Amino acid sequence: MNTMKKVEKKTGKLPELTEAVTTVNAGVARIMELHEDGYTYIRP
Repeated sequence: MNTMKKVEKKTGKLPELTEAVTTVNAGVARIMELHEDGYTYIRP
């Protein structure tokens, strides 16, 4: 949620998320969980 708060602070409003999106408190932890479940992390 820190990224969401930073965007809100910079732009004055929260970014709009699509219905399929969910937020997590610790993105790195979630990435690690998904990796353990067999997902692959691809850097842009």
